[in-house]
Amino acid sequence: MKIHVKGTVQNKNFLLYLLAINTGMRRGELCGLKWDQVNFTAGLIEVLGNLTRYGLGTTKTNLIRYVPMNLRVRQYLEREFKNRRSDFVLSRNDGLPLRTAHIYREFSKATKEASVRQIKFHDLRHTFASQFMMKGGNIYDLQKILGHTSVNMTQRYAHLSPAYLAGTTEILNFGSELESEQKVERPTYSPHKVFLMRFS
Repeated sequence: MKIHVKGTVQNKNFLLYLLAINTGMRRGELCGLKWDQVNFTAGLIEVLGNLTRYGLGTTKTNLIRYVPMNLRVRQYLEREFKNRRSDFVLSRNDGLPLRTAHIYREFSKATKEASVRQIKFHDLRHTFASQFMMKGGNIYDLQKILGHTSVNMTQRYAHLSPAYLAGTTEILNFGSELESEQKVERPTYSPHKVFLMRFS
């Protein structure tokens, strides 16, 4: 199935959902993400903050980590960067970051509108981790990407792993491809992928 984005994405939080399922980042990390943390040259996102209702603080583990951007994430972020109106990657019309307290409610509403099985926003992080392992990712790489302080926290996904495919750089690519880009890799089917496609 080939899906293209036609014009403006209908759901205002589409980019938030796309980033969540393709990076495994937490809600507060995504809402607090700033453009100076996005390194297009290196293809990495520097995760160093966590936004809560009390403001922008350190990450849950108080550690800085780096999350790789796959093709889909890079495509959408590069397009968004050209039209940026704030220091925050995900911002409201007034330039302020998205309100983390509203994310869960808006995500629940979005899944209903998309007519897909009801899931929680945090399930996008679990989906990323599960698919990462199922497509040949390494448990220790996943630990670093998710920001777990102990590999024991990441072991829940270990049973999903086939033989590790060394050198794989395009492990995940959920979402719709931009019209101007040629198809590089076709992601495997996922109900969460279909959820994202419903907004394009």
